[in-house]
Amino acid sequence: YSGYRQVGCGDIYASYKPKTATDQTWSKGQLLLAQEQVPFHNAPRDEHFEWGLEGAKLIQLAADCFVLIGVCFLPLAAGASGTRQRVFLAAASQLTGPYLPLGLPFRPSQGQGENGHPDTLIEGNQLWVIYQERRGDGQPWYLRQAVLDLPSLESFVRGRLTAAQQPDYHQTI
Repeated sequence: YSGYRQVGCGDIYASYKPKTATDQTWSKGQLLLAQEQVPFHNAPRDEHFEWGLEGAKLIQLAADCFVLIGVCFLPLAAGASGTRQRVFLAAASQLTGPYLPLGLPFRPSQGQGENGHPDTLIEGNQLWVIYQERRGDGQPWYLRQAVLDLPSLESFVRGRLTAAQQPDYHQTI
């Protein structure tokens, strides 16, 4: 879920309850991904800040491979209304994170505009993603779909998580 520091300034949180739990006890909400951790998201203190992270879904690809899909907003200047919202992916090797932002998997189909608010369905070895898209501010919203091959997505996610764990020996100290 999105938790807000102030209206429109959301980060992604989760609360958990084991399947085997017989009581109604859920864990306290835990931060999974803060806006500042997503390099392609507009910064909360930016002059042209539009909105926070929202609409997140968690998908378990394997026992140690998780994908978070949600909505972010690009850091664009004034006048960019209707072009900033994007579906994004992040991944982790544990349900509770830490989550590594992976990028923006879908470009607007007409080359401009925005997309967001994905929902997912797993069928066999495919992840269906249904999301909204429009060509710009004031334009009608349409539904789009994408189908991702689950084994390929898992391989991509594992590769990115492994690369993120490797030290960067070329960093300036």
